[in-house]
Amino acid sequence: MRFKGIIILLIVFLSCSNNVHTEHPFHWDKIGYESKPWARWWWLGSSVNESEISRQLREMKKAGFGGVEIQPIYPMKPSSIEPITYLSERWAEVFLFTMKEAKKSGLGVDLTLGSGWPFGGPWLEPQHAARKLEVIQSVYSDSDTKRKITDDSKKPAEFVLVTPMSKNSVSGKMLDYTIDNGQKYWTVPPGNWKVYIVKVGYTGQQVKRATVGSEGHVLDHFSRSAFENYVEPFDELNNNTGQMRPRSNFNDSYEVYGANWTPELFTAFQNLHGYDLRHYIPILIDDSIDSKIRRRLLHDYRETVDSLFMNEFCIPWAEWSHKNNMQNRFQAHGSPGNIIDLYGLSDIPETEGFGRGGGDILFCKFASSAAHLYGRKFCSSETFTWLDEHFQVTLDKMKKTADLFFIAGINHIFYHGVPFSLPDDDYPGPVFYASTHAGETNTWWAHLHYLNEYIARIQSTLQANRFDPDVLLYFPIHDLWNYIPGAINMLQYCRVHNIESFFKEAAILTWETAKMLQDNGWQFDYVSDKVIIEMLSTNNQDLLSSDMRYKTLVFAGIQFTEEKTLEKLKNLLEQGANIIFVKNIPSVVERGAPDNTSKENKNKILGESFKEYKSLFIIDSVAELPDLLKRLKIENEKFTDESLKFIRLYNSNNKLYFLKNISHKSIDKWISLNCKGNTVLIGNPLTGEVNRAEIQKNREEIKIHLKMEPFSTSLLLVSKDNKYSGFQPEEKLTAASKVLLKGRWNISWLDYKGEQHTKEISQLESWTNWHETKFYSGEVEYQTTFNFNTKEGVKKITLNLGELRESAEIFVNGSLSGSVWTKPSVVDITDKIKQGENVILIKVRNLMANRIIHLDRTGVQWRKYFFVNIDYKPFDASNWELLPSGLIGPVSIVLKTNTQ
Repeated sequence: MRFKGIIILLIVFLSCSNNVHTEHPFHWDKIGYESKPWARWWWLGSSVNESEISRQLREMKKAGFGGVEIQPIYPMKPSSIEPITYLSERWAEVFLFTMKEAKKSGLGVDLTLGSGWPFGGPWLEPQHAARKLEVIQSVYSDSDTKRKITDDSKKPAEFVLVTPMSKNSVSGKMLDYTIDNGQKYWTVPPGNWKVYIVKVGYTGQQVKRATVGSEGHVLDHFSRSAFENYVEPFDELNNNTGQMRPRSNFNDSYEVYGANWTPELFTAFQNLHGYDLRHYIPILIDDSIDSKIRRRLLHDYRETVDSLFMNEFCIPWAEWSHKNNMQNRFQAHGSPGNIIDLYGLSDIPETEGFGRGGGDILFCKFASSAAHLYGRKFCSSETFTWLDEHFQVTLDKMKKTADLFFIAGINHIFYHGVPFSLPDDDYPGPVFYASTHAGETNTWWAHLHYLNEYIARIQSTLQANRFDPDVLLYFPIHDLWNYIPGAINMLQYCRVHNIESFFKEAAILTWETAKMLQDNGWQFDYVSDKVIIEMLSTNNQDLLSSDMRYKTLVFAGIQFTEEKTLEKLKNLLEQGANIIFVKNIPSVVERGAPDNTSKENKNKILGESFKEYKSLFIIDSVAELPDLLKRLKIENEKFTDESLKFIRLYNSNNKLYFLKNISHKSIDKWISLNCKGNTVLIGNPLTGEVNRAEIQKNREEIKIHLKMEPFSTSLLLVSKDNKYSGFQPEEKLTAASKVLLKGRWNISWLDYKGEQHTKEISQLESWTNWHETKFYSGEVEYQTTFNFNTKEGVKKITLNLGELRESAEIFVNGSLSGSVWTKPSVVDITDKIKQGENVILIKVRNLMANRIIHLDRTGVQWRKYFFVNIDYKPFDASNWELLPSGLIGPVSIVLKTNTQ
């Protein structure tokens, strides 16, 4: 028995050992539904049915999506399917059906907790709609005989405040009111007065892009009772769907316009700051004042709004989600609060890219920083939002945009997005007005799975490993709350649309430091007071939060911070943590009534004693920071000098890098990695190929020979052991010769009615030059034959398509050799080419734009829904120039041999 037990243990050991060694180094053997990109799935008017739900889920599965986020929006008129009233019994039926069908297909489902945005709807009780402060100002002089202010029954006043005309008062006197025959009124006392009638009104904002049955007022996001009222119909929806739940519910970016008040605000302000805000309304609302006392008051007011948003909306929403067995996915940006901590309240923090730039790495890092600090596995992004003008976005541009999100720490991409579209809808079918159209009617839909496979490989690697940071960078929320320029309705918003005002101007040295770190190869996360005070600890000089380990904490040009933050910093310094201040140690933020004359000064908690801490450093400028970091042995990745951007991750045994060449030039040189190892693997996320890199080692670092095409990406794995030594080394190849394909091409395509057309050409050019296809958007096949004679020493044969507009699949002798949808337009045909005559078939797809141009020039009314251009003006493509389309070439075959 003992011998049998030893044999069993040996078998188990060998089995486990074998599993470890056969595990894919980049986790490409375990690409699950959450590693694939997801798509926002717009249900226009909720005009959906079961058969189409099933079909479209199958199509999205084929296209490489891992899940959908359902967002019902405005209706399409007319629609062949009758709109379904939002949250009705029928709506609950199709939603439950969708979740069941998705589960069968291995797809995930998220649900926008509302229709359109922001949260709101017709069931919201009137008192729970978004509020705003309204102040009516007037002047009373001694000569005024009528001094009675009568309340307006339609817009009742909260109170009336007066200040003397003779001076600029910091605070005012509240008048008592009288009720006469049920009518409330105030009497202005004798004298000369400025009078302020304070009313708490409503913004009147309606849900934006609401679907049928969800039209109504926007929610008061600063009131818990309002939130509880809002989710009542979703409780009923959960009851109707039984045990089935979406993976998570979603809240879009905060776009509640004008909301700066709630009935509970005065009490909340008094509880938080110890004085009555009502007395200081005159300076609170006076935008002409930029003084220390007004900034102090605005700070306290903004801090109160942040507290209300967090405690009365964000936390109750998270609690409600978890109570109902769901996660929540949250775009905290846009809100008037500290977005690091607001993101941190979410199970899946989500950032956003908007416009032609695709996404700002330094902005996106607010979401990924929260994910790292709070220990969240996923950090998602609303991706490709208005990436370019409608119908002009290429798969190549989408890839470049996705790459930037990966570098910013995003590992869970959501397309923006895919409309629910019926096969018999008039072309182009539903198209959402602010997105990159990724629906079935897009000409590149048949090639979309190639991009999604690329994204899935990268996300599988990113999700399976942890961010490997160097620096914590404090974000100065108190400086922002003390800042007046850029404010809207007295509040400061951290939006994707106002990075200039809330970050580059209000926190200029923090932004400069973030940019310096990002550009020069140091990895960092932003950090908040809450994280420092409640979560940060030290271990061997390193700073710890969740499973993150940082080597230093930087405060760059900060004016104000919390007293508790400074006290915590002192504690961390006592334990040997490295803390760096650029320009100055911040002061304790001043709170309390603006006319408080207290001389108490807590600003020198550290300032008086910093010299006693050997791990505290004060430098004069951001330019000095790189040298100081290196003196502290916090080394950067030097390869950023080679036009490479990156994100570095780690697991228990390995370091991993995602690299992107951001230049138009190829890279072919040795680069140093800031880590040690015995083996380096290079993974190609485009093809799935993995090879061993050529390396050089020393005590401090490892060097690899890196070859990358312009704008290409690679994944590196640096392993301390030799378990990956079985992977083949990269081939060292040199282009020995190139053969241009100059023969005739047979062209064929199907028109929009499905009829076949053919053409023969001798010169490649844009098919917009041909009368028959001038405005054609779709697929055109190019076929030619050529003779090939094998040459001795040839190791690799590639087909270079030259200029390609925009994507293609390449077949050699009847077999698919590969696809081209991103630069460079090259595919490996080594295994498909043969001696003698060969046949090449290239199936090319262009963009939708040319067909849309034709529709608009001929007056076809295809827009049956709200639709505008990227500049938010009426869409009209009739004056566009045609986009080059097809195989423009020249096409060549490149023969490669071993490098000597």
